[in-house]
Amino acid sequence: LQKLKAFRDDESGTLSIELLLIVPMLTWALVSVIVYFDAFRAQYYSERANETIADMISREENAITPEFLVGVDGVLRNLTSIDSSPEFRITIVGYTQLDDAYRIIWSRGQGAGIDVDNVAVPIIDTSSLPQLSDGEHVILFSTRISYSMPIDPGFGFFSGTGLDEQVFARTTVVAPRSIQLVCWDENDGSPLVC
Repeated sequence: LQKLKAFRDDESGTLSIELLLIVPMLTWALVSVIVYFDAFRAQYYSERANETIADMISREENAITPEFLVGVDGVLRNLTSIDSSPEFRITIVGYTQLDDAYRIIWSRGQGAGIDVDNVAVPIIDTSSLPQLSDGEHVILFSTRISYSMPIDPGFGFFSGTGLDEQVFARTTVVAPRSIQLVCWDENDGSPLVC
């Protein structure tokens, strides 16, 4: 009976058992924090890249060309560095008071899921556009950047982070700064699209 009481009161080895139970949870928490931080960082960079390039386009005084789109693609890849093939679209939208309607002047894009010409113009949600006066134009710059987490922090009981594959999509609306309207030049001798 005395040996049984001694065994019951013996606390040696409890620290190693507690450590064995808590280390997997601490490891999971640390890796999860790192992964979620990386996801928020990627989202932040994709949003800032979108806004920076939209501002760059709004300051452009020359017509937008296919070469300009290639340059925008390079800048977008450089600013985000999270997606090897980001998608973007530049759309010029104008308002006419006579029709009381917004109309797409031209729209071009680049990327795997983007139709690069005016054949498949995007559907514009006019509720997201600012109130424009007659003949005024705005630039819509839309990006879609894919993100996948570098490592999966889930294991066993702690699986399922909800970060499998994310697409950061953003549209920024800006007004042209120094000119009335940003035009499209195909660089093939055809007239400008304005």
